Amino acid sequence: METFALQQWVERKIKNKGEQDIQDYQLFRLRKVLHYAYRNSPFYRDLWDNNKIKPEQISSLSDLARVPLTEPQSLIKDPYGFLCLSLGEVARVFTLTTSGTTGAKKKAFYSHRDLEQISDFMAACINATEADGGAVQILLPRRSPLGQADLLARGVHSLGRMPLLTGVTLNSEKQWQTIAEFKPSIVVGSVSRLYRLTQESCLHHSLEKMGVKAIIATSEYLSQSMRRRLEQVWGCQVREHYGLTEMGLAVAQECPAQDGFHVNEADLLVEVIDPETGRTLNQGEEGELVFTTLNREAMPLIRYRTHDLSRLIPGRCRCGATLKRIDKVTKRIESIIRLGEEDEIYPALFDEVLFQIPEVIDYQAILDKKGSQDCLVIKVEMMKGMSREVEQAISSLAPIKRNLAAGRMAKPEVEIVAQGTLRKVSRAKKLILDRRPQSQGSPLAIR
Repeated sequence: METFALQQWVERKIKNKGEQDIQDYQLFRLRKVLHYAYRNSPFYRDLWDNNKIKPEQISSLSDLARVPLTEPQSLIKDPYGFLCLSLGEVARVFTLTTSGTTGAKKKAFYSHRDLEQISDFMAACINATEADGGAVQILLPRRSPLGQADLLARGVHSLGRMPLLTGVTLNSEKQWQTIAEFKPSIVVGSVSRLYRLTQESCLHHSLEKMGVKAIIATSEYLSQSMRRRLEQVWGCQVREHYGLTEMGLAVAQECPAQDGFHVNEADLLVEVIDPETGRTLNQGEEGELVFTTLNREAMPLIRYRTHDLSRLIPGRCRCGATLKRIDKVTKRIESIIRLGEEDEIYPALFDEVLFQIPEVIDYQAILDKKGSQDCLVIKVEMMKGMSREVEQAISSLAPIKRNLAAGRMAKPEVEIVAQGTLRKVSRAKKLILDRRPQSQGSPLAIR
């Protein structure tokens, strides 16, 4: 297997900056961004002064662990304190609601150069699918200019390919009609939208005959059963993409080996920390992903806590790339809900069992109280099938089974809803709605 094309892109970018070794490049960029942020960001100047840290004290990549972590709450409380440019030099502001909170807004600022770098990496991700030629259909929200869909379209256009921005408001039949007419070689979209398109279209159309050579799934967790279903119906490989708005949307991409996400190490430093203590963990240990931007102009972020839980995969990938790989993000701190004293549940648990049922299109999980017991209500869209299958799948999960046996949980309730009821038009990630009074909430937080 040839070296993953994304590795080649990173190496070219580093060499264009006059460096040969990725670690030398990262250290050079790190020291530059630390000095840049200290000079221009009131937030970082105050944070580091209060912790008696100066940029010149960081002389190696390992020294980065001495720098204080940046909390997402700080980005909510004082986003303008992160700005290193005037507002007149800002080309795009992303405003997003944090998962698991109500009304709390983050702002992420980008300059024109920042946006160009995002589009460049997105183009590299498209190129790395090795699906040469053909249009790229983009099933991502288009509620404002220069958003994720538009930036991806710019990247596609730079490759000499045609972007088809069909957005998220078209129903599955109209999305399929676009595929049938323009024959895109790649389809990009969030996991839930791609899966809905697949489930609703395969009843009436032969999707494997559409000529799609690769599917890029992003924004949400992709269970193994969903991957198998997508690849079977479309007759092509599914590549996952990992991104965060705060990090510039595009962070890492899966290779043909489908064994983790290769990180854009030309623009980002990645660490994994213990979410309770903040201690830096070794490769292979699961913890919270932390990123440092190396080339951000408008709003650099230094050791930014993502609340995404994963690990750095040790060893070299089968594709030949040496870029660091992060494992699948199965849960966010905000997505974890306690059951009893020891058990926890999160959406990926339900994804793994519910999407093994071929008729399931999507679901919503709600946790409430029924007297003294927890009660799980599952709203589910199905092409056909009975609620009994869903109930059995949920009850088979170890945390649910234990709490049912202990009498702490009532029998799960399943409500079959009309097709289209759960269709999303926003970028919000799936969460279990915890409506229990005095909910325990997430168990993880740095003390």
